[in-house]
Amino acid sequence: MLGAIGFLLLTAAGAAAGENAVYLLKKREEELRELSALMSQIDICLTSCRLDTAGIFRRISSEKGSYNALFTSEDVNITECVSSRIRSSGLEMCEAFADLIARFGSTDLDGQLAQNALFTAEVSAALEKAHDKREKYTRIYRAAGISAGLTAALILI
Repeated sequence: MLGAIGFLLLTAAGAAAGENAVYLLKKREEELRELSALMSQIDICLTSCRLDTAGIFRRISSEKGSYNALFTSEDVNITECVSSRIRSSGLEMCEAFADLIARFGSTDLDGQLAQNALFTAEVSAALEKAHDKREKYTRIYRAAGISAGLTAALILI
């Protein structure tokens, strides 16, 4: 009886490890999708609303999202403060995004839109890769997790 319970627990642990790997793939893809939407929102704020940096950041921070929550600041140097928060967040592409935000507002409108377009293209490429990787490896990680759990259980019994 104890052997059967151990067998089931080891198999379940392997399955959980596989599901965790799948979760991480989905999380990466969701973060990149959110970042892509955020970049579109920034472009709209720049072109349509004609807001200054503080106004754009206030508008962004009022929305829900992992990245959006990082845009709140009462600091005088708002771009540096927000950039620092993004860099330490651990979210997808946080280093490159923090660099973009650190330079935010340092050029004219056309220059800012060009920088945003370049970063948006990088995000889109990373999102496509993350999507392909999730589709390719989801079944593999699940099967590998269950297989590893079953193998460990069989070895220990």
